[in-house]
Amino acid sequence: MKIFIREDIVEKIYIISVILAFGLLFYANAEENPSPDGTVVNLGLGKSFYIPCGIALISSFYIKKTTDAFDFALYLLMAFSIISTFFNPPLSANFLEWTITRFVFAILCFKDLRNINPKLFVKYLTLATPIIVLPHYVLSNPFGYGAWRYAGFYGDPNFLALALNFIITICYFSFKLNEENIVRACAVVAILGAIPLILLGMSRGGLLGLSVVLIFIFSDIFLLHKGILLLIILVLIFLLWPVFVDMLELFDLIEDRFSEGSANSRIEGIESAINVLSNRPELIPFGIGPGNTVPMMSVYRQYGYICEYAIHNTFFAILFEMGIFCCLLYINLYFISFRLLMHFKLFPLVGLLLSSVLSLFTLPGAAFMPGWILLFFVSNHNIEELHGSKII
Repeated sequence: MKIFIREDIVEKIYIISVILAFGLLFYANAEENPSPDGTVVNLGLGKSFYIPCGIALISSFYIKKTTDAFDFALYLLMAFSIISTFFNPPLSANFLEWTITRFVFAILCFKDLRNINPKLFVKYLTLATPIIVLPHYVLSNPFGYGAWRYAGFYGDPNFLALALNFIITICYFSFKLNEENIVRACAVVAILGAIPLILLGMSRGGLLGLSVVLIFIFSDIFLLHKGILLLIILVLIFLLWPVFVDMLELFDLIEDRFSEGSANSRIEGIESAINVLSNRPELIPFGIGPGNTVPMMSVYRQYGYICEYAIHNTFFAILFEMGIFCCLLYINLYFISFRLLMHFKLFPLVGLLLSSVLSLFTLPGAAFMPGWILLFFVSNHNIEELHGSKII
């Protein structure tokens, strides 16, 4: 017997599942990340984010789909990444630990964000953002980390910054498009809470991404209401000034982050990929295999792998591990999304997309779920619905 499910209900189930997975991921590694004083927050959430991921995957089969060049490139990307795995299988026997498993699973779970109502997603995510952001201040003291760098309960300030920049942009659109006081209040709370967390994480890519996001948001406000932009800046200064005073030492640490030599390790990762592929050109089509960089590092030392760890650049990591075809297809997804956003003149989302690219240039994020959630959302088939001129 054929089961009929209302499309609007399925859509809401899918959206809520994606948001729940996104939110739970922020706290997935809480027990593994003690604070500077040794305190550990035991939430017991672990890998529970996979549950809503599974619900999202199942419900996605019932969502009405529209396909285009983006989808074609995406399917090719998955196909070539799987072929790369066949040529260079992972060393681990645990299928769930494979990079290709997490890579394909993230795509399959979240790709239908392109087919849902973007306004509904923006509203629901905004309502959830205080629950995502505020516990960082309640369960820990992010201002007490100092040079340690605040990494949240996920455990990586780079990934944390990428996800928080996404939240800031979504909340801006929600404030702009929704007149409900509760939604706007959640948006303001989340934005004011997210900005200090990014600063405290001192992720170079995240800080540059935050700058890009804020520049595009302020530019959008300026084009709509010049006077309101000045008012918003004054309100932000008034509300955040006590925080900035407490963080004066942090700005010195941020300056040190941009001047210290650790940035060279990113360059070494890029050089390593180029060296190995130059010396082993037969690897160029399909790479060394997804997730094989660290296990096979000693093997590729003789071919010019000079970096001490995995390549902290998503684009070059995909080139190195999955090959030139996957790399070009992956870049093409961002190019298609960029053209779409420019066509509809959704400049704050253009800023978000550029921000994510900056972050991905400093971290290995091929299988990072928020990165895919962000990309699929900004390439939504109905993204033009986010046009609007209201601020107050």
